[in-house]
Amino acid sequence: PDAAGIPAAAGQQVIPDILLVLAWVVGKHFRLGYGGGYFDRYLAALAKNGIHPQVVGIAYAACKVDDALFDSLDLPMDFVITECGEMGKASKDKTRGVW
Repeated sequence: PDAAGIPAAAGQQVIPDILLVLAWVVGKHFRLGYGGGYFDRYLAALAKNGIHPQVVGIAYAACKVDDALFDSLDLPMDFVITECGEMGKASKDKTRGVW
């Protein structure tokens, strides 16, 4: 397990092409999840190494909120998918975070 107690593979590092991330609330570009910033920190660490996987947020359509509720530590997603289908492709805002 890693420092947070999450099971981790021993040996070779896994570099993802795509990440499916759950969201408690979701905006057009951003999400708030359940992990206390775990995914945002992970994505920032990948980005520092030039790795930019596609990020797909998964949420209920009723959980949509305005992007103004998110702060500079919340990194943008590429897509948002709900039980109603795809909410749309989010263009990455290069003024936010490390993207």
